[in-house]
Amino acid sequence: MAALQDEPGVAPDRQAAEKGEAAAQYAMGLRYTNGLGVPQHYGMALGWFLDAAEQGHAGSQYMLGVSYAVGRGVDKDPEEAVHWFSEAAKGGHVRALYQLGDAYANGRGVEKSPSTAADWLKKAAELWYPDAQFDLGIILVRGLGVPMDEPEGIKWLVLATQGGHKLAPKVLKALEGHVSKSDIAEGKRRAERWALKS
Repeated sequence: MAALQDEPGVAPDRQAAEKGEAAAQYAMGLRYTNGLGVPQHYGMALGWFLDAAEQGHAGSQYMLGVSYAVGRGVDKDPEEAVHWFSEAAKGGHVRALYQLGDAYANGRGVEKSPSTAADWLKKAAELWYPDAQFDLGIILVRGLGVPMDEPEGIKWLVLATQGGHKLAPKVLKALEGHVSKSDIAEGKRRAERWALKS
């Protein structure tokens, strides 16, 4: 499987990958995805990710999910994407948790379920993933498929802001005219307490 086009520095990853080391297979998958030291080739990347994913490598399972979600190296298949995101989520992969929330929120590869989306997003939000914190905050503030809880929604939007989410501060500002001052203050207190505990 050695490729003449490999640049110096690729050989250790390739040798370890060919011996079946999942981390090295993942590294080779990333190399082919991004053209790092090897020609960019999504099909080759997919093969390496699959080898590692079958050994339970969460990062590779996530990358397979992405490949099937966007049709990179394979035909687009939302259900197969959800399968691999689910496998990666079992290993605690935060972006996979978020992608599952997004899939259930939008009905991509699964039946649309706002409450299930909120469950997955909460798992990612609790691991400090700003996109999940933002989405969960919106869901709670608006009561999208879950009981409306404005202070809890504000909490997650504040945490998303602290995590660098670009839209969260604008949404918080916009909510000032629609959410009571006491609920906003309570949400900020909850965010502060949660951050101190985590």
